[in-house]
Amino acid sequence: MRSTSPIVVVLSLAAWWVAPSSVGAEESSVTQACVKCHVKPAEAVTDQRIFHQERWEAGVHATLDCTTCHVGDDPKAFDQLPHLLGNPPPSCLDCHDTSRRIERELFVDEKAVQEALALRGEDFREISEDYQKSVHAARIEDFSCEGCHSPHDMHSGLAALPRDEQVHEANRACIECHRAAVLEDEIPTPGQEETNWFQTTHAWDPARQAHAKMRCLVCHTPVDRSNTHEVLSSDQAIRNCDACHDVNAPLIAEYVDQTDASFWVTNPLVFKEAYLPGATRNRVVDGLLKGLFWLTVFGVLMHGLLRVLTRRMRPRMSAAAEKVRMYPVWLRVWHWSNAILFFVLAYTGLRLHFGHRRGPIMSFEMAFNVHNLAGSLLVVFGALFFVGNVLGRNQRQYLSSPRDGLRGILRQLRWYLIGIFKGEPHPYHAAPENKFNPLQHLTYAGVMYVMFPLLLLSGVALLFPGFLPETVMGRPGTFWVAAIHWITAAAGILFMVGHLYLGSMGDKVRDLYAAMLDGHHRHRRREP
Repeated sequence: MRSTSPIVVVLSLAAWWVAPSSVGAEESSVTQACVKCHVKPAEAVTDQRIFHQERWEAGVHATLDCTTCHVGDDPKAFDQLPHLLGNPPPSCLDCHDTSRRIERELFVDEKAVQEALALRGEDFREISEDYQKSVHAARIEDFSCEGCHSPHDMHSGLAALPRDEQVHEANRACIECHRAAVLEDEIPTPGQEETNWFQTTHAWDPARQAHAKMRCLVCHTPVDRSNTHEVLSSDQAIRNCDACHDVNAPLIAEYVDQTDASFWVTNPLVFKEAYLPGATRNRVVDGLLKGLFWLTVFGVLMHGLLRVLTRRMRPRMSAAAEKVRMYPVWLRVWHWSNAILFFVLAYTGLRLHFGHRRGPIMSFEMAFNVHNLAGSLLVVFGALFFVGNVLGRNQRQYLSSPRDGLRGILRQLRWYLIGIFKGEPHPYHAAPENKFNPLQHLTYAGVMYVMFPLLLLSGVALLFPGFLPETVMGRPGTFWVAAIHWITAAAGILFMVGHLYLGSMGDKVRDLYAAMLDGHHRHRRREP
């Protein structure tokens, strides 16, 4: 290889961590001649020997003469077409591996080279060792650095780009090489090829649209190492969702600084960029909701205990009951189906939101698939409820004014808190034209016509995250929808706890549960 000025070489090495501006007057006449034929705008690139103009100009090697790497048989080798090239261009390691002989020929001050390489935090010997373990080394003969890292558009400053551009740049080499066997389009538009690639090659993934926005190497390198060249084959790649979807996920520990703790959120650095179920949560909101849950459970237990202790103060009710048909079949089918689906959704949703699940009971993947299936069924039964309400004129039970207005609500509340323990009769009895007491009326109207629609709509939106805005008020759009979904789901869980307990407050404990089985409301008389 011909000798090169030490000054030129030092400048070329500096280009590795300082991105140059567009090539200007400093270009040699040889390089200017090369650019005329080999560097074109992106839309004109149709040949592998032609390079994208913007990418080449932004590359770290743009300040080098082309003939630094491309050496001909004689000084006039490039004057002829095709060029009469002699020695093949040097590989990346010829310049960047300080153990190689060519390094000592090119550079006078080897200490400066070592310091420069240290600034980039890269150990090329370690890279070589990792590569030998890679699927590329095992399956591809004569594979080289240039197979993934094109020297014509290699550039620094990746971390300064917007997240979607970072992913696009990081995945570009993977997709360009692997795309040919799967996709027909030659040059897909930026930002779209990741989605196309995932939809085609990762059919097993239950959230392909979301994961298409990730770097390939996150899952195709060992879980306990980051920035490695040990690329794993598809059958060895990580398919354990808990590797990311957990507060203490190992992949987050590798790619994000776990020491950046926050009182408000878990994994705050991830939280700035994306909503990651199981890994990114608002600690304050979770704490408030968990506090409300345990307060509700405590209230139910204390109320039930007082009912047991004051049982003798209440009159005995007759064994025979007057039955009034009140609940049609469609409403009962919806009620019990809704209840079963909600319990399934509550369990799987908590599994997804809080992570931490270890063991064979339910993996993150299973919880995700079951949750989506149950949620889709809940949407169907929700539509049945609203349509049935309109056709059966049942919506008036929810949308009319409560009996006796505010006074009736307070009267019913007093009975729950005081009257039931003293043995006072129910202030309001259910009837076909008015099934709910005033407090039930207010609660069920809010649950079924406010909370329930928000829960369904936010759940459907999360099934199709691609239609959500990228950011809203500086946060990912999915975060805001997920927050609405989580808060309304938590409200639903609190309602279910209270609903199950209040169902025991008929004339006999079993009466209200029985009514939703056979459709008949039971009213019993007091025994003398």
